[in-house]
Amino acid sequence: MSPRRRTPVSPRPKALPAALAGLLARLTPLGEVKARAMFGGHGIYLDGQIFGIAAGERIFFKIDDTTRPRYEAKGMAVFRPY
Repeated sequence: MSPRRRTPVSPRPKALPAALAGLLARLTPLGEVKARAMFGGHGIYLDGQIFGIAAGERIFFKIDDTTRPRYEAKGMAVFRPY
């Protein structure tokens, strides 16, 4: 009888969805852009700070009172997770 493996095997990372991989490639000139799996989607980070969420084929960017009017002028809706 062979002994069972006692050390855990790290799961192989899943490939990013094509739309998200394309977005990350376009954002590379801004700095170190990464995506981390979270809540069934992916958090999008620039230099370690989250600035967006990708869920399915949709991408939501974090905005504030300064940037909100520009998004609203383009007809973009506010992200509501509920």
